[in-house]
Amino acid sequence: MPTQVMEMLSSNGNGEEHRFNLDNDRQYNIKTISQKHREMIRRLLLGQSNIEIAEALDVTPQTVSNVKNSPIVQEKLEHMQTILDAETLDVSVRIQQLSHDAVAVYQQLLHSPNSKEETKRMVAKDVLDKAGYKAPDKHLHAHMTGEQIDEIVRRGKEQGVVTGVEEAEILTEEEDNG
Repeated sequence: MPTQVMEMLSSNGNGEEHRFNLDNDRQYNIKTISQKHREMIRRLLLGQSNIEIAEALDVTPQTVSNVKNSPIVQEKLEHMQTILDAETLDVSVRIQQLSHDAVAVYQQLLHSPNSKEETKRMVAKDVLDKAGYKAPDKHLHAHMTGEQIDEIVRRGKEQGVVTGVEEAEILTEEEDNG
């Protein structure tokens, strides 16, 4: 494309926006950020896709991409992301500081003679869960034969373990493969 045509396309007449960079006709340079651009930036920071933003703002996904990749918007996004990262780090530090207080509350609840047994049990369970000692789920799903189930029940009885199989569905080989 001739340079003169590119120069005409790159200016909108008032000097506020340049849609094309003469060195690279794929770059969309914005000199000022409009209200619609601010809304695009806000939505980008929220993690919305170009398509979601385009649909919400009644523009094309390419327009969103052009705005997003513009140097002034890139700078604004980077600045705002830095602020969000700092705020996230601050929240993380505050949570870590509060965790010491939370442990003290747990200790107080566990050791207080005034705490109800149910409260102590819930606190103990919660602490163990968070420490990685979570109790297994109540429901077990496994593919076993009737003989295998009988063997497990027999071993449990030998060891004096109370076994309670609430429900076992035994499938034939055809049902299991189908």
